[in-house]
Formats: sequence, C-alpha cells, structure tokens
Amino acid sequence: MREQRLRRVAAYLAVVQFLFFTTWIVYIVYLGDLLKQVGIGEDKLLWFVLLDQLLFAVMDVLMGFAADRIRYLIGRIGPFILGVNTLSCIGFVAMPWLAETGSLGALGQAVWVGALVLWVATSSVLRAPAFVLVTQHASQSQVSWLVALSLVGLAVGGAVGPYLGVVLKTVDPLLPFLLTGVTLWLTTVGLIFMERYLAEGGKPVEPAQPPQTIDDPAARKLLFSLLAGALLLALGFQVHFFVNSAAQYLQFAEPEKLAWLMPVFWIGFNLLVFPGSGLSAKHGPWLVMLLAVVLGVVGLWVASYNFGLDSLIIAQLLAGGAWGVLFMAGISASLHIGGEAHGGLVLGSWFSMLALGALVRVLIVLNGLPKQTAFADWMNALPAICWVLAGICLLLAQRFYQQHQDRLAENRLGA
Repeated sequence: MREQRLRRVAAYLAVVQFLFFTTWIVYIVYLGDLLKQVGIGEDKLLWFVLLDQLLFAVMDVLMGFAADRIRYLIGRIGPFILGVNTLSCIGFVAMPWLAETGSLGALGQAVWVGALVLWVATSSVLRAPAFVLVTQHASQSQVSWLVALSLVGLAVGGAVGPYLGVVLKTVDPLLPFLLTGVTLWLTTVGLIFMERYLAEGGKPVEPAQPPQTIDDPAARKLLFSLLAGALLLALGFQVHFFVNSAAQYLQFAEPEKLAWLMPVFWIGFNLLVFPGSGLSAKHGPWLVMLLAVVLGVVGLWVASYNFGLDSLIIAQLLAGGAWGVLFMAGISASLHIGGEAHGGLVLGSWFSMLALGALVRVLIVLNGLPKQTAFADWMNALPAICWVLAGICLLLAQRFYQQHQDRLAENRLGA
C-alpha cells in the first residue's frame, strides 16, 4: 500500500517536472523577443541566460538547505514549495504582461528584470526540494526507482521542446506564459496533498538510510569528488546537446528534420533510466554511474565522428540513455550521502553543479569558440573528454564513500 502511494506521488512529480520544463521552453523561446520589446535588446539574450544559470547555481544550494531546515522544524516541506513557487509563477506571468507596454524606461526595465530574477531564483524550489518531498518516506532501495519515475517528465519535456519551439513562434507570448504558469502553480498546489498522502502511508519498516554525517574528512572528499564529477558531466552534456548535436545532424539531414532528430537523445534518456534505477537499487549508484559513464563516452565519441546518420542516431540514444542513468543515480547518491539531515543541501549542491555546467557552456558560446575553425575538433571531442574526467572523479568518490561508511561503522561500534 505504501509503495503504491510512493509510485503515485512520483508520477505526480513527473507531471510537475514536465510542466516546469515546459515553462522554461516558453521562456527561452520568447526571451529574445521580450528583451527587444522592453528596449534592452535581443543581443543581450545570452547574457540573461548566463544570469539565469548563475542564479540557479546559488539558489539550488539555498533551496536545498532551506528544505532540510523546514522539514526538521515542521516535518513538512509542501507548503514551503507552494509558497515559493507562487512567487515564481507571479514573476513568470508578469514578464510578458510588462513587456506588452512596449519599450520601457530605465525604471520599467528594472521592474521587468526584477520579475525575471524573481521567476528564475524561486523556480529552484522545484528542483532539490521537490525530490526530497517524494523520497523522504521511501526506503533506500526504493529511491532510485522513484527518482527515475519523477524524471520521466523532464525527459518528455526535453523531447517535445523542439516541437514547442516551432509552434510557439507564431503565438503571442502572453497566452503561453499565462497557461503554463497557472497550470504549473495549480499542479504545485497538489504537492501539499501528495505530501499528506505519503505521510498517511507511514514510514518504511526499515530506515530510509543509515544516519549520515558530512563533517568528517572522508565525507568532505566524497562531496568534492562527487560535485566535481557532476560539473564535468553537466559540461559534457551541455556542449554535446546544445552546441554540437544540431551541427552533427546537419551533416546528414536537412534543417527541417532537426525537430524530429533532436528528441532522440531524450528518447534514450527514458529508455535506460528505469533499467538503470533497477541496477542502482541492487548494486548502488556508484557502480551504475561508472558503467553509465563508459556507455556515454562511447556514444559521445561515435557522435563526434562522421560515420553516418544511422550511427549518429544510435550514438545519441546511447548518450541520452547514459545521461538519464547518471542523472538518476546522481540524485540517489546525493540524497543518500546527505541523509535525513542534509539530503536537500547535498542534492541542491548537485543541481548547482549542473547549473554551473550550463553557465560554462554559455560562456563558451559567448566567446564564439564553436564558430572558430581552430576549435571545431576540440568542441566535438570536449563532451567525451569531460565525461572521462568525470568518471575519474566518480571512481574517487566511490573510494571515499567506502571510507566514509567504514568510519560511520566504527563510530556506531564505538558508541
């Protein structure tokens, strides 16, 4: 009965994640036009995307920490998520409404940027805190599967993104902003009831995970190596999907086919994330992440060479599947390392590294490196290189994790 409740809530979070991703698609599609309307200029678009990722990098950590503190103080984080997301949706819906007035003066532009910052900063509440809400009543063996189910919404959002981008270009921004913002807020209201629904099912018979601490030297080394690995994985993903993939497809396909080819990566994500969660539950996230890195490096390497469209599609499936497994296992490992006391903080730090990876990718684009012939080969090779280095970091993390667990066992015996 309790397991059934967990699955239903994880499926509900998948819907929330899909809608959350959809709001970001709407935002990115219209950001250039909105900047032009308010008089800031479409040429500043990448700088605002850079600001977005910088805000995410900071707020993910703060939101994760806040989720831990609030859960400790009142035992529930649903109202916190709803309250913060209400501010987020207000900022989101306000952006096109403010831009409707046309070119704004300095004060009006400041208000518009304030709405944007409010939206971006507070939207972090649907990252780490939302996953903490779903997994707080689960046993450790259930966490990976629940995370995988929750991530389905993210993958579906990524898959439909290219189609939405084409369709939305002909629609006035006010309507999609209003529809997606209000729908996301309404589904977030449901998280409060989902949290109560989980609480009624009771706690697992076995503790969700043994007591954890992140204060000893082994734990600090573990966190550093895990987060360094997350940053390298994120950078590899960002460069591969957002910089290299379209150009790789265009070697073999017409531009109008990109909307059908780009989702292949996310199809791979969904195909492998559930088998990966089963392996993670049985063998732990560390081994699964290392295997996924190997698989991903193969996919990224094949994608970087001109073997043909069929080979490229297979490579994209492999790379997407590996990213799905790494995303799932990374969240599971972060929650386990942090335990009940620090799960939100560690997971927020993991998400922060993903944002920093996106930030570095934007800096690479701003500097025009992808368009420079001298860097073309390096850009193709960079994702695989990043993932090889990430694999080394995760191998070290696995070693430090074992040392950390040995230290905890000694402390329990000593007590």
